[in-house]
Amino acid sequence: WGKANVLTDTLTQVGNEVHKKVVSTTLTDAERNILALKIEIISEKFTIIERNFTDAIVNGSWKMKSYLIFANVFFILIIISCVGIYFSIMMKKSLESTKEIKLKNENLILVNKELDRFVYSASHDLRSPLTSLKGLVQIAKEEEDLEQIKYYFELMDQTISKQDQFIMDIINYSRNKRVGKTLELVNLHQLIDDIVQQHSHNDKITTIKIEKNLEIDEIYSDPLRLKIIFSNVISNAIKYGDPEKSEKKIEIKVFKENDFYKIVVKDNGIGIDEEVLPRIFEMFFGTNHNIGSGLGLYITMEAVQVLGGTITASSQINEGTIFIITLPNYHGN
Repeated sequence: WGKANVLTDTLTQVGNEVHKKVVSTTLTDAERNILALKIEIISEKFTIIERNFTDAIVNGSWKMKSYLIFANVFFILIIISCVGIYFSIMMKKSLESTKEIKLKNENLILVNKELDRFVYSASHDLRSPLTSLKGLVQIAKEEEDLEQIKYYFELMDQTISKQDQFIMDIINYSRNKRVGKTLELVNLHQLIDDIVQQHSHNDKITTIKIEKNLEIDEIYSDPLRLKIIFSNVISNAIKYGDPEKSEKKIEIKVFKENDFYKIVVKDNGIGIDEEVLPRIFEMFFGTNHNIGSGLGLYITMEAVQVLGGTITASSQINEGTIFIITLPNYHGN
């Protein structure tokens, strides 16, 4: 374009020169030939520039076409990549959702089986004491010996107490299942004293020495679950005390170990047979002549798991039992 502009200016000057000479005088042959030569040279240069310009346009068009093809391929690859990434993400989410649904279905099946077992066992255990009471009442009606009647009343009282404990276990089981976890400071001295006080009606408690060795007065945890844990473990220690021992005791220790709380409840009761020890946390598994409901330790284990802790037990017949509970320190201090 620059060269063409220069030639155009030159051609304009030649035209002006021709115009002046034509107007003022006549052109000689020599002048005409010179002007004609100038115009011819300028025309040839214009032709060369035009050809070069056309070639540049063609080459530019080819390059532009190549760039457009490259750009189209590039954007197509970007679109395909985006679609592929989106499809991959959706497939991953779909697989995760499928796994989650499968896991929930498996858990639901387990829950349903557990519920069926719970309903069956609970209905059986609820009816059995009533049947026993009905039989004892019928026998007491026909009995004339006052001492024997008193004995029957004692059996009735034991049956009612067992039934009451079983109902309390069912209530604790239900609350542990449906109530969400709440964290707050819990006074351990007060908690343990309240639990022991609840067993004051039990004659066994008067012969048992309870030792508290608490390095920590308060812990940050769920008060409901802590009450379930301490209540069931202490209740078991009282319930399965050894009547043959002159000194019966329960030792309760609480201390901090790294970022966890350790709760140790040790008794010198009748102990648990080594063969059945691994099953004591199963639902409705009764030990020691089925004195309890079979729910207490199962509920305790579930409460510990809700809090993110662990519970273990060790025992020897006629020596006693030790429960060790580890709970996380939610407060972090």
